[in-house]
Parts: sequence; C-alpha cells; structure tokens
Amino acid sequence: HMPEVQGPAQPSPPDLDAYTRYLRARFLIHQQSPETLQAALEQLRSLTETYPDYALAYSGMAAAGGLLAQFGVVSGRDVFPEVKANAERGYALDPESGETCTVLGALRAWFEHRWDEAGKMYDRALNLQPSHAPAHMFRAMALLCQGDIKAAESGLRRSTELDPLSASDCARTAYLHYVKGDYSSAAENLRHSFELDRDYPEARFYEGLLQFQQQQYEAVIQ
Repeated sequence: HMPEVQGPAQPSPPDLDAYTRYLRARFLIHQQSPETLQAALEQLRSLTETYPDYALAYSGMAAAGGLLAQFGVVSGRDVFPEVKANAERGYALDPESGETCTVLGALRAWFEHRWDEAGKMYDRALNLQPSHAPAHMFRAMALLCQGDIKAAESGLRRSTELDPLSASDCARTAYLHYVKGDYSSAAENLRHSFELDRDYPEARFYEGLLQFQQQQYEAVIQ
C-alpha cells in the first residue's frame, strides 16, 4: 500500500522536444556574443510557433533581446516593447519558475529602473530555485548599480561557485573589483574570463577601462 503524497502534485514535465529546443537556445544565450544571441532569438521564436504557451521560450527571448540591447547591437528603445511583452508573458505562463522570475526582474531593473520590484523578483526566483546562478548574478549587478558593493560581491561569488565556466561572471567580477579600485584583482578576473572565452565583448570593454585607469591609451584604443 503506497502512502498518500502530501502537498500539491508535481507539475507534469515539459514536452521533451520543447525543453530540448529551449536548452539549445539557452546554451547560445549563455555564450553572450551578438551572433549567438541572434541565433537564440530565432530558435526561440520558432519554438513559440510550435508551442505558443511555453513559458521559458518567452523568457529566453526577453533575455536574448535584452542582452543584445546591453551590448549595443540593437537599440534598447526599439526592442523594449518586445522584451517587456516576452518577459511578462513568460512570467504569467509560469510564475513558479526561477528563470521566468529572474528575467522579469532583469526587465524591471535594467529597462525600467524599478529596483525595488526587481529585488522582489530576484528574491522570489532564489526562493523557488536557490541554485539558479543567473538570479544571483543579475541581483548582484543591480545591487552594484545601487552602490551596495559588499552584497554585490557576495552575490557574484555565489553565481561563480554555481557556474564556474561563465566568462561573463568573471568579467563582471572584474568590473566590481575595478569599481572598488582593486585593479590587480580586476586584471586577474579578466584573465580568467579570457581563458574561458577569448572574445567575450564585455570583458574587452572592462579591459579597456582598466587600461585607461593605468594611462595605457594605445591599449585602450585596441
């Protein structure tokens, strides 16, 4: 005789085809180059045509579009309506997902500067999924923007522990050290970022800031 299961029933697993296609796109988003972000966006648009209610596909499109704007590939002003609609739709379809909460938090922070609401969404994401590295990372960068360097450093450290192969986490940790004035630690983190991805654009930008600080202007231009 099987004991009765207490609490809510587990939701049925997502359709394997949808989930596999989403994971392929998420792998591209993780690389955070203009080319891989564009490719992810196309794959996820196709995914929503097949599965119009698949929450993670909409959140993924919001993340890819938002990062393309962050890197200056597209105009943030131009893509904002689409990024907003996708982030909000992903969350509405599955508010119990750490991923959809994180992406909506990122929209509230980076596009709308509604920092308190963003913080609540990141907290919700981490409550639902404590090991979701992007939630730690985005929350940390929002805290850095608000001047809470100590909390930002703690969050980035946790994100790096959970995702040690992330070039972007290393680059952002380098930027945090740059802000603190610890230029040798910043340089070390940038070296690590380039070991993981020698062409990661954000790391190149922070390398330029670091060279400028050291008055190496030829290197800055390069």
